[in-house]
Amino acid sequence: MTYAQSVEFCAGLQALPFSTTLATIHTADEQSFLVHYLTGVFADGTNVWIGARRRRRRSPTGFQWTDGTDMEYSRWLADVLPAVPLVVKSPYLSIWLTGRQLRGDWTKFWTGATISMAGAVRVDSHTYAFMDVFTETLHSAVQSGLRVTPTQSVFTFTAGPIELVVNFFTPIDPTDLKRLSLPASYISMSARS
Repeated sequence: MTYAQSVEFCAGLQALPFSTTLATIHTADEQSFLVHYLTGVFADGTNVWIGARRRRRRSPTGFQWTDGTDMEYSRWLADVLPAVPLVVKSPYLSIWLTGRQLRGDWTKFWTGATISMAGAVRVDSHTYAFMDVFTETLHSAVQSGLRVTPTQSVFTFTAGPIELVVNFFTPIDPTDLKRLSLPASYISMSARS
């Protein structure tokens, strides 16, 4: 379905007891406007869906809007995250970070129950923990960044002389039903000195 067809379809739904429209977000101002607007309009719990699709070419976010414009915006709720999604695939596979630091608190299930995850990297005979609560037993990797997009949460750390990037990624490509139905998420790490 093209963007024009999508707009026409949504306009045709106006006879229903709710209204629909399509929007794209390219700036923090647009994101802020939509968050405040939707909070006021949909306070009754109505669902809001974002129309996006996987890009054909390489990009920072990997997606484009349904109108064909690039989805380069990546600061989704960056300043108001109540929790950071780590492994989120279904109600039964759902692990969240309730703060912003990956080290210092256990990860949680959506109900609030603790889901213990730990991570460490060995650099030049020293072990640096980047995800756990045992601060006294290992050197601490220092978290220097966090970026959250619709499909991934990316943490950046300094561990001794290296920069460590830990990426929690959940594939949501609607064109690949096999991958979409797998109850799994990916965790990848990369390092550079």
